Order: sequence, then structure tokens, then C-alpha cells
Amino acid sequence: MRITTQAMYSQYTANIQNLMNSLDQTEEQIGTGQKLNKPSDNPAVVASITTEKGQLSSIAGYQNACTSATTLLNATNTALGTLSSLISSAQSIGSDAASGSTSNQSTDASELNNIIQTTIGIANTQVGDTYIFSGYGTNAPAVQTNGTLSGTATADNISMQINTGTPINVNVTAAGLIACSTTATVNTSPNSGLITNSGGFTSPSDVFTTNGGSLAISVSPGAATNVTIPVGANLFGVSDAINAANSGVRAAVFNANGNGIPADYRIMISSAPSSPADAITISATTADVAGSGLDTLTVAAGVGLGVTSAASPDMTVIGTLGILKTAIEQGDSAAIQSALTSLRSVSTGVQSTQADVGARLSTIAQESQNLTSQDTDVTNTLSSQLMLSSTDLAALSAEQEQQQTSLQSLESISSSFLKTNLFDFLFSASSG
Repeated sequence: MRITTQAMYSQYTANIQNLMNSLDQTEEQIGTGQKLNKPSDNPAVVASITTEKGQLSSIAGYQNACTSATTLLNATNTALGTLSSLISSAQSIGSDAASGSTSNQSTDASELNNIIQTTIGIANTQVGDTYIFSGYGTNAPAVQTNGTLSGTATADNISMQINTGTPINVNVTAAGLIACSTTATVNTSPNSGLITNSGGFTSPSDVFTTNGGSLAISVSPGAATNVTIPVGANLFGVSDAINAANSGVRAAVFNANGNGIPADYRIMISSAPSSPADAITISATTADVAGSGLDTLTVAAGVGLGVTSAASPDMTVIGTLGILKTAIEQGDSAAIQSALTSLRSVSTGVQSTQADVGARLSTIAQESQNLTSQDTDVTNTLSSQLMLSSTDLAALSAEQEQQQTSLQSLESISSSFLKTNLFDFLFSASSG
């Protein structure tokens, strides 16, 4: 088989190029100190290192989420603990007032007002710029200065992913726990908590019904109970009459302005015990002018007229404290006892929520430990891969010198061969 000059030239060229590529790679490895500088150096190992670095990045993201979630829930836990202490103080004030061991209604009411204001401050706790009880409305306070729920606050849970497939709620909302809205949407069905619209009452002793009459109250399912309301009954008179009838609902008088300025006393009616499934129906028989007095309490199941459907105030911290304060101001022992009963339920709700927050914190702590373990495992594996890809500078230097010598020799041989063949070609041409 005859090997042509072209074939020999191509072979020499390829050999030189291969040696130059190897030398370039060696010089690059010496410069970076790494055997792997691009995917083509070792695709399988580079892919493995890339995957492990991605895992470490994900783990770091989850660890940051754990830190953020822990910060938010620790602040929430502290706030709920303070609320529990405030409720205990209010219970003590209410119990003393109910037993008659304290006779200074003004002092008791003032202390309760201070507790309400402190509660409003707690409801508007911030972590950084985040209002932690505002649901999705985290850029604004959860509760207004009058003690009612802010229009921007929501009852939504905020979830964070703290590990693969492990989401966790990182908030508690003021809605329905700390404060209620007195401007909730009418015509919601069913009604389990009803609040009279603002009637301009600046005192619970203001007359609510001029002519009196009767109310037929029922809670679905259940038969209606007739409640007689005397002529000239004030807000407390209506509330006490409803409670005395044991109609399946409870009533209370509270100031819709938690700070009391301006006073806005209203009647609250809710199912007892409160349940979202309980629809309250009230019909009134009265000579009061339409749209006034007892007529404003007429409400069909799920369809409010003069009554606004809302979360029951006596199931919220601020609402119950306001009801107790009003009862003490009026010296109404039955209303005080009713408020204390509600306050115990509210206290249980706060403690239950706090226990849930504690459970979430425990879950985060466990996931954080898992992430630390995962991080250690992946880091060790990556370190092993990187160690294997690290260069031996002494060996590489020797290899570089050998490659340079080989390249020089090949270049010398190639040059001599090509010169010889060129001379042979010219000589044969002249001889011919």
C-alpha cells in the first residue's frame, strides 16, 4: 500500500494539533489548579459537581426560609403570650367587678381601656416592615386605632416552603381572633354573628326602642323563641332580654370604637356557641318606625337588613374586652358574667393558637436540622469530587515539559520530512 505525501502531511498535522491541545489543557490546569475547567474535560464528573452545587443552593434557600419563618413565628408566639397575660388581667378585673369586691367602675373601665389599647398595639406588631397579623396586607396595620379590623387586613394564611414538599404557614391573622370588622359585607349566608349598624348611640343607656314589642329569634335548625322587649328599652335592656330568653343566641353591647372616641355603641347578636353553620333569623313585631328601633333587628337567614353580618365580636380579644368594659361601666352584673364567659372562650382560642404556633416552630426546627445534615452530606460529596479534580502541580509541570519536548521533536521531524519530499519532487521534475 502506497502512503501518499498528503496522507503523511495530514497525520503529522493531526499529531501536532493533538499535542498542542494537550499542552494548552495542561497549561490551563496549571493556571487554575483544577483538572476540570470546562464540561468537555470530564462530562460525567462536571455534571455531578453541577448537580451537587445546585443542591447546596436549594438547601441554602430552604435554610433562609427556615430562618425567616422562625423569626416571624417567634414574634407571633411572643405576641400571643402577651395577649394571654392581658386576658388574664382583664378576667381578674371582671371577676372582682362581678363579685362586688371592687366598686370603682371608672378605674376598672380605665384599666380595661389600657388593656385594649395595648392589645391594639400587639395586633400591629411588626417584624421589619411586615405587619405579622395582617394576612396578605402585610404593609399596613392589622387593626385600626378604634380597635376594629383594618380594611387592608385579610384572613389568609401565608405559606413558606422550608424543604422539598414541606410548606408551612408562617402567620396568624388578627381577623376573627384579635379583632372583628363592623363593616363586613351584608347578605352573606349564613349569619352566625350580627352587629347592628351605627345608630348614633353614645351611651348604652340611650333608648333603643321607643315602643318596644317582640322579637322572634331562631337559629337554624331550631324553632323560634319569642322575646318580649319593653317600651323604652335601652341597648342593655334589649341585650339582657335576649339573653334571658335563652333563644339560642347571645347578645352584648359594645363600643364599635375601641378607643371610645367617638362612642359608637351597638348590639351584637351571635349563635351560642358560635358556628359558621348557624344561620340566625330574627323578625320583629313593633310599632317602631320602619328602619328604626326593633325594626332594625329584622334579619332573614343570611340576609341582613339593619344588621351587618360579621365575625362575632365576643369571639375576638378586642371585641370581648370592649364588651366587658361596657358592662362594667354600666354596672350590669349579668352582662359582666356573660363577658367573662366569652373571655374564657377567647383565652382558650389564643392559647390553642399559641400551641399551634409552637408546633410549627418545632417542625421548622426539625426541618432545619434535616437541612443541616443534607448540607453536610452534599458538601462532603462535592469536596471529594473537587479534590479528585484538583491538580498535582509537580506532576503537571513534568507533563508540560514532556509535551513541549514531544511537540518540538514532532515539529522538527515534520519539517525535515516535508523538506525532503519537496526536494524529491523538484528533482524528479527536473530530471524528467
